[in-house]
Amino acid sequence: PPPNKTDYTFEYTHLWHGVVEDSHALPDMAARHSSGPSSADILNELRLDPDVYYNVQREALLRLLALKEQRARGYQAPNEEVAGRVRDFRLAHGLTKRKKLDRWLTENDTDDAGLSQLSNDNALVDQLLVEAEGELAEHMLSALRETGQFVILRKKANEKTRLAEQLRPTQEEQNDYGAGRLQLAAWHFENCLEQDMPTDFNAYAQSIGLRSADEFFELLRVEYQYRQLAGAKLV
Repeated sequence: PPPNKTDYTFEYTHLWHGVVEDSHALPDMAARHSSGPSSADILNELRLDPDVYYNVQREALLRLLALKEQRARGYQAPNEEVAGRVRDFRLAHGLTKRKKLDRWLTENDTDDAGLSQLSNDNALVDQLLVEAEGELAEHMLSALRETGQFVILRKKANEKTRLAEQLRPTQEEQNDYGAGRLQLAAWHFENCLEQDMPTDFNAYAQSIGLRSADEFFELLRVEYQYRQLAGAKLV
């Protein structure tokens, strides 16, 4: 039959939101197995350190709200992205062997489906992070003030502004779009962050709130020159 035609406009309501939430109820991932301590028992141990409990609780709340928003929109993470995230997780945690993965799943009281769910949720949260980047700036600055990092980063930004003339790219740097960028990436990821370089620089740039790899490499170039001018030891 032909598609049904309606003469009304759908309005998103709290009632409909409740229906969506009921149909996407999250499983209790910490209570998949009957043996061992319950979720409440584990959280009771966390409560003994109130500062850590608060930080974990706050992170969990933000994650919950992000997932509710994504489900309300009807967003789904592509299967290939979820599979890729599971693969990356296993590589990052040394779980390439099935035996090691099974041990990790047992120790964390979950299973393959639970790991896939975790990866799916992370994909949805990260997607929302990218979409909300423009609205997060002021809240990120507030978070920096709360943690004491605002003053440190503001001082560094001021120093770069003062040294702007000296931090401008040379003609050689302007003409170099290949080896120089790879050297910068190797310095940043391998020496500074002590991690592997990403395979997709555009995707990485977008994950940290930039529009393109060009902006990312310009950020690295200025940082590298700044450290040189500041007398930092570069390996």
